[in-house]
Amino acid sequence: MSGSDSESTMSRKPRTIVLCFDGTAGHYDATNSNVVKLFSLFQKDTNEQLAYYQASLLAECEAGVGTYFSPGTVSPLFMWFAKLMDEAFAWYLDAHVMQGYQYLMNNYREGDKICLFGFSRGAYTARALAGMLNKVGLIPRFNIQQVSFAYKLYKRTDKQGKILAAGFKQTFSRDVRVDFVGVWDTVQSTGILMNRSLPFTDSNTSIRTFRQALALDEHRAKFRPNLYHRLDPDKVNAGLDPEHASGSFFLKFKTKMHNKVGTLKSKSGKKGPKCDRKKCSSGKEQMTVTINDERACIRTEDDILTRDDIIIRVVEEEAPTAPTPPAATDVLEVWFSGCHTDIGGGAVQDDVKTSLSHITLQWMVEQIVASQCGILFDNDALERNGPTPSPELSDALAQMHDELQMQKLWWLLEIIPLDFAWQGPDGLWHKTWSIHLGRGRYIPDPIPKFHYTVKDRMDDKTLNYKPRAVYENGKECFVG
Repeated sequence: MSGSDSESTMSRKPRTIVLCFDGTAGHYDATNSNVVKLFSLFQKDTNEQLAYYQASLLAECEAGVGTYFSPGTVSPLFMWFAKLMDEAFAWYLDAHVMQGYQYLMNNYREGDKICLFGFSRGAYTARALAGMLNKVGLIPRFNIQQVSFAYKLYKRTDKQGKILAAGFKQTFSRDVRVDFVGVWDTVQSTGILMNRSLPFTDSNTSIRTFRQALALDEHRAKFRPNLYHRLDPDKVNAGLDPEHASGSFFLKFKTKMHNKVGTLKSKSGKKGPKCDRKKCSSGKEQMTVTINDERACIRTEDDILTRDDIIIRVVEEEAPTAPTPPAATDVLEVWFSGCHTDIGGGAVQDDVKTSLSHITLQWMVEQIVASQCGILFDNDALERNGPTPSPELSDALAQMHDELQMQKLWWLLEIIPLDFAWQGPDGLWHKTWSIHLGRGRYIPDPIPKFHYTVKDRMDDKTLNYKPRAVYENGKECFVG
């Protein structure tokens, strides 16, 4: 670190740097995604916080602006070709990740907090940026010539590439952690025709808090959810994981924590009720829990433990001789009623009073506040985006937007054989070829966490709603 950097670090408080990545073709318009809406709630460009929003490069093409395009240079034919290539092969994914990395490189100062958000392709971009920071670190300011080289090292998964990446990080970079990653419905397929996977997008020891809102009713073949991967106990079988999840000790004890979450402290500050192990494990009764604070009630075979207890116990029982690991990643993935755009937003006009995406936006804001990650909100913006005023306007009962019904061309991918990889409840990976035919998503979690508004929708007799996802009925628990 240079002398000027050292002096500025000593003379100022650390800032929070927030980066938001929109989905494919996402940009500001009359039907904004939750990425835009969340960004609108942040304090911006203050001495304490910087906020960055990245629209799709396709939107920049259409506007004739941005790093790569000058006004008047983009023809309709090029636009058609660019859109086709990006949707089919994730043509712009590399550029999206490198632009976010470059923004961090030029603005990060020692001690700053990093928070990343995204929806759909933008969710994958956010996770990839966190992965790049983990593997090659963050190079000093204004070293733009090094960004593309660092990205090439990040993408490499061969043994020599990993050695070079580690050496590059030690030589040129500083090690940084990502304080918060919040995403809406990351999908496995970054491209419709050809999928691309990048290292450390499935699990990442450099992330402190990971939150994901998932769609219970999305059922397109190319929109399978990209869940936070758990340890596969079979190292050979782990090769079936499309993102090559690591079987390291740190991943093992970290992933274990939120698989056991039962209840957290309520918004009022009071502890929630303890889990009834018999009811919870048998599935005979549904359990309602809220997740809004820092302490957790943990289901185990012998006791009810706090989150602090479980960290100590896992370290003692599973690896008493292991080196002290970094702080555990706090992982929470919650399922919501709706399809892909019902979760990430953009399905309805901004002036529509009720929407399923309002629920996931409010949930994400609550998770940000509870995590104490340092993000500052604009109070006036929060007041403008308050909850719905009456039960008659309940977001939980709002219209669902099923692309397989609205856009019949999606069915072409439902009737051709495709290969699928999935992780079972035991952590083992499986891979097969099949014809999808619009089947619901498979939820591997033996006790999936549904948002409480899912139950509100299920209880409404006029809708006759049942989640499309495939899971063991009666095992779900409802969280706030």
